[in-house]
This record gives sequence, structure tokens and C-alpha cells, in this order.
Amino acid sequence: MFVLDIIFGVIDQMDREIFLFKPLKGRYVWLAPVIYVVAVMLFAGPLLSKIGMFSYTVGLLCIFLSFFGAVLFLLLEMIVFLRVVLFKGLENTSFHLSSIFLALFVFLTVLIQLLPALDKPMIHNISTNTQPPPSFVKAIPIRSLLNSNTTDYRFNPENVELQKQAYSGLSPYVSKRSGEDLFREVQRILELLGMEIINSDFDSLRLEAVATSFWFGFKDDVLVQIREYEDGTLAEIRSVSRVGVSDLGANAARIHRILEELEKLDA
Repeated sequence: MFVLDIIFGVIDQMDREIFLFKPLKGRYVWLAPVIYVVAVMLFAGPLLSKIGMFSYTVGLLCIFLSFFGAVLFLLLEMIVFLRVVLFKGLENTSFHLSSIFLALFVFLTVLIQLLPALDKPMIHNISTNTQPPPSFVKAIPIRSLLNSNTTDYRFNPENVELQKQAYSGLSPYVSKRSGEDLFREVQRILELLGMEIINSDFDSLRLEAVATSFWFGFKDDVLVQIREYEDGTLAEIRSVSRVGVSDLGANAARIHRILEELEKLDA
């Protein structure tokens, strides 16, 4: 109780000194703008980063600040809510409850996105076959111009083992279709998944595309190399992030999605 008395005393002092929002009904109403700012940061950071107003690192910072801001706000608002209930009952608590729910929304929005990625390795260069992986052509000068991550496995040979451990189910797609037929189907699938085709080389049966994320506008380069054999064709798929250390599993998930669409062709 002694600790609570100290906390309540600090909050009361803040309530007396902060007068900007005093015209609103009720005490501690100055807390509301805090969570509103936190909520705006959560969405404005990634979206403004996507349209180029500032770098993606600033957008990521906004997300982290909104997450920890929501946690701190929840702790503070719960203490205030407890004080109001203890001394005034449940009357006029809707204001505090709405603020708590908004803080929970911000907190859970970030947490739901992070939890599935916690067990993902710190890699961003994924391929259905790694010995050797298919090589980009059109994406190389673009990535060099933007000073993007390398596409060469030789710089991080341990990534191959990390990929095998985390995404052991990835393997090239095998088909009885002709190379030309499979090429057209792959191009249709990439476009269906919202990717921008930057290289459609029918002669070498190579397709390169760019996948752009909704939040931040992160760009990943995607390559599908089709190889013809006597018994059919093979589609090797690769996806590499341009920025960042960990892709949080995005590239492997993208390859899985392409493979799922290809498997529908044989269903």
C-alpha cells in the first residue's frame, strides 16, 4: 500500500500541474492524448516510411516506441482506473476503459506480428536449392545502385545451414509440363500475388520480380529459374530482402505461397 500511495501521489501531482486538457470532464483526462499519440505512431510510422518521407529505420523506431509506450500507458492507466474505482466507484469510468482498450489494441497489434517471427533465424536470403542457388541478373544492378544486401551466399555460408534448420520443407517444384508452359504459369502466379515483373526472359526461362510489403514498402527480389530435363521441368525459386538482417520469415513464406500455387496446377 505504501508503494501505491507514492504512485497515487505522483499521479495527483501531475494531474494538478498539467492544465492543457482541464476543460474536459473528469480528472486525469490528460492521459488520453498520450495513447492517441502512441496509436498514431503505430500506423503513421510505417506508412510515412513507405511513401519515402523518412527511412524505414525511423518507421521501425515508431513501432517500438508505440509498443513500449502502450505498455507504460497500460500500467499507468490501470493504476488511475483502480484509484477512481476505489474512491468514486464505477461512475464515469468509461473514459478510462476506452483508453485502456485502445492501449491494448496497440500492444496486441505489435505483439501478434512479432510472436510468429521470434523463432525465425537472422537470415534474409532464401532459396529452394542452395548448391548453388539460382542467380539474379536484372536485380543485381538495381540492388547495387541502392546499396542493398548481397545476393551472394559466399558472404554468409552459415545461412545455408540456418535455412535448412528453419525451412527444411523448401524444395524446387517438379513438373511434367514443358518449360514454356510452366514459364507462362509462373509469370501468371507472380502477377497474381501482386509482384512486379522486372525480367521476363523466355529464352533462358528466367523470371525476376519485386515483392513490396504493405507496411514500410520493403522490397524483396524474387527469382524463378525453370530448367528442362528429359522427364520434365524444375522450377527453382529464390527470394532475397534488399534491407534488414532478418526477414522474419517473409521470404520463406513467399516461396511457400508460390509453391502452393504451382501445386494447384497438378491438382
